[in-house]
Amino acid sequence: MVMKYSLFNGWTQMRFLKTNELEESWKSLIYSPKQLGDVTLDLTVKKIFTFKNQGALDFGGSEYQPVVQEPLLPKIEDDPKYGWWTLSAGMYIIEYNENLSGNECLAIIYPNKRLLGTGCFHPVFIVDPSKNSQSIQGLLSVNSQSVRIKENARISTALTFRTD
Repeated sequence: MVMKYSLFNGWTQMRFLKTNELEESWKSLIYSPKQLGDVTLDLTVKKIFTFKNQGALDFGGSEYQPVVQEPLLPKIEDDPKYGWWTLSAGMYIIEYNENLSGNECLAIIYPNKRLLGTGCFHPVFIVDPSKNSQSIQGLLSVNSQSVRIKENARISTALTFRTD
C-alpha cells in the first residue's frame, strides 16, 4: 500500500514495510520469529522507570523541569534468566529493546492487544529516527488492580513505513 503525502515533512510517498524489510530496519530484536508479522513488529520491554520528582511546565519554557527517571529493578522468581516487574496502579516510563535504524523510516507505535488485555495501555506515538537516535521510550498506564510484566515481554506493536 502506498500513501501519498505532499506536505508531510517533504515526503511524497510512504509504504508499509513487510517482514524481511522490518527485520533489516529494526535493531536489537529479541526473537524475530515471534515478533515479526506481515507488516508489524512487536516491541519488547527492556526497562521500566518510575518518577523521582515532580515536573514543571510553564508557558515560555524558562521554568520547565522534566521528571527524573528512576529505574525499577525486576525481581527474579522461578526463572533465573528473566525477572518480573510488579507495577501498582499509575504511570511509568517503558524503554524498549528494539531501535529503528535509518532516517528513511518512520514507525507508529501502539499498544499490543495482550497489553490491553491486562487493562493497561500506552498512548500511540510516532518514532522518527531522523529526529531522535536515543532509545525508544513511552508512557505506560497501569490499571487500578496492578500488573506483572516479565522482562522482554511483547507490549507494543510497530507499524513501520518507508518514506520516499
